[in-house]
Amino acid sequence: PFVTKFLILTPFMLTLILSYIPFYKVERFIYQAQTTGAQTEFPSLSNFLAFQIRTYFMLAVLPLLVFIFVFDVIHAIRPLRDMVITYPFAEWLASILLLMAMYILMPFVLKYIWVTKPLPDGPLRIYLNAIAYRANIKIRDFLIWEVGPRPFVNALLIGLFPFNRFVIFTDSLIKNLSDDEIAAVFSHEVGHGKFNHLLILLLFTMAYLSILFSLSGVIDSALGTGIWNFGFSLTLMLFFWLFLFGQLSRRFELQADWFAAQITADPDSFTRALTRIAYLNGIPMKTSGISSLTHPSIDKRISSIANRTDFASAQLKTMKKILLILAVSCALGIAGLSYSIVNELNSAPQRQLRTQAFEMTRKAYSLLAECEKGTDPTVQMEK
Repeated sequence: PFVTKFLILTPFMLTLILSYIPFYKVERFIYQAQTTGAQTEFPSLSNFLAFQIRTYFMLAVLPLLVFIFVFDVIHAIRPLRDMVITYPFAEWLASILLLMAMYILMPFVLKYIWVTKPLPDGPLRIYLNAIAYRANIKIRDFLIWEVGPRPFVNALLIGLFPFNRFVIFTDSLIKNLSDDEIAAVFSHEVGHGKFNHLLILLLFTMAYLSILFSLSGVIDSALGTGIWNFGFSLTLMLFFWLFLFGQLSRRFELQADWFAAQITADPDSFTRALTRIAYLNGIPMKTSGISSLTHPSIDKRISSIANRTDFASAQLKTMKKILLILAVSCALGIAGLSYSIVNELNSAPQRQLRTQAFEMTRKAYSLLAECEKGTDPTVQMEK
């Protein structure tokens, strides 16, 4: 049941929350060392933990709990359970449909989890609307994310479609950047939308689920469940989400940077915004290793804009690399999924017979138990 699985996950979730405490001390030290004289004080531990839970913990745990709950419901409804037993790829289909539903609904959920409010009417909203119009992209609303006293300076685009597409700015970004710099940051987020980075990420995730589903079935058949399947799942997750996703994400950022410089015709405002954001967040200008997993270093991003004269050709070259990674991932996913579906369809009659036999055995044991208790009507008549 869902409650049992939730209780099993509780120690892990509590450990994850408690693990934020050392990061509080580290971030406070870095912030105080790199932002001497800043107007904003570093928040209290309780405020820091509340922010981490809303920003990162809920974003990771909430989808997991939704997946667990939905699949528990599927296995609790007998026709659906029998269908999943007979055709295991139905679980993959349910995962894909649930993933798409979450992509559609999550922007509306994040509006409330992250405590946002609409950007007030005024020159800045008019400025941003003009950029969106020039870029030919529809934004449902501009939101301000109230992050409190923590100097978390950031912006992001959420939502695949015009009806659920929002651009969110943290309140510290609005307070610390000029209108031109905010417009440059907004243009960067618009670039993510124009190049369909969220759609590419959705297809990438679907490819990952397809490969995980298909090859897990092969490993189950060949080696059985247990350590082998766990090892494969862990290896695949690391390969997809550390290596391949890192390759995609860094190229996404460079594409969006070039788009911002191109659409605003003001690269200097964007480079100033990057430098200012790095300073306020306590981010070094040069980063390497795990720090640059999803984003190139600030220095590299600035130099990629300064040394670039033809943004269109650079964007096209980068998009080819992105589509190559996506195409290989999807091809592997489709091949593995096709093999699994064909194999399952061929063996479906045997699984259906086993399911029926199991159900008949269960009913026989139930009837036998009733007879032993004397609750069966025929037993009562004999007595």
